[in-house]
Amino acid sequence: MILITAAGLGAYSLYFTDTVRKATLIVKSAPVEVDSGHGFSAVTGTVFLDEGATVKTGAGGKATVVLYESAFIQIDQNAQVRIASLLAQGPKLLQPAGSTFTKFTGLSGMQTLETQTENAVATVRGTTYKVMQDGILVLEGTVGMKIGSAQEVPVEGGNAYVNTNGRWAKRPLTAAEKAELLGRFRDSIEELKTARQAILDKHATIISAMERAGNVTPEQFAAKLESVDAGNGNIDGVLSMIPIEVPPVTRFTDLTMQIRKARSELNTLARR
Repeated sequence: MILITAAGLGAYSLYFTDTVRKATLIVKSAPVEVDSGHGFSAVTGTVFLDEGATVKTGAGGKATVVLYESAFIQIDQNAQVRIASLLAQGPKLLQPAGSTFTKFTGLSGMQTLETQTENAVATVRGTTYKVMQDGILVLEGTVGMKIGSAQEVPVEGGNAYVNTNGRWAKRPLTAAEKAELLGRFRDSIEELKTARQAILDKHATIISAMERAGNVTPEQFAAKLESVDAGNGNIDGVLSMIPIEVPPVTRFTDLTMQIRKARSELNTLARR
């Protein structure tokens, strides 16, 4: 048993409402099925999940589960994930098959995310990692892995802890593993940006208020935002363009800070 604790615009527009949703499934490619207690059925687009729901992907199927706007869990093909608990500060997932890639942000106060597979126990707070049935690959942060009654082993970023022929051991990531994780990290940043854009799409008053105030055009705003994402300037310069204060603006700001932080982390990791 592995236990891991880690601290399309239309789809995201449905997801990012004025209320933080507990669990949302965004289907990227079919086949994806959900069992909410009455058997598996095929789903597309966006599905809001309850505690106890199970997501299953087939060959070529991919999806992302978003928990409390804090953890983005990319589910690979031929995988299965069950939402065992939706406790706000520490949800729990069961992963009996396949692999997932998780970017944990903690945007909405979620402190931990627990993922359980078949063979070991791990503890993570705020990190980026891939969970497999036979181990874990850690891009950044630290994961504490516990196998049976053995002492917990810290797995730092840049390392793997895997089961090879029945023996668990820590080793550095291979070049191929690091390249895969960096690519998945880039994908997670794009998901954050898509989620942020969905806030603007849903709350058109934000853009229209900027236009009425004569502060900036949508194109100028997008260019300024891209500059801030890249680490140039600060978020205050973007917020000064928004002449209204509504709850989505706070979430827009939080997402922007996470995107900027993630891009900086990605650049640092790619140079190592």
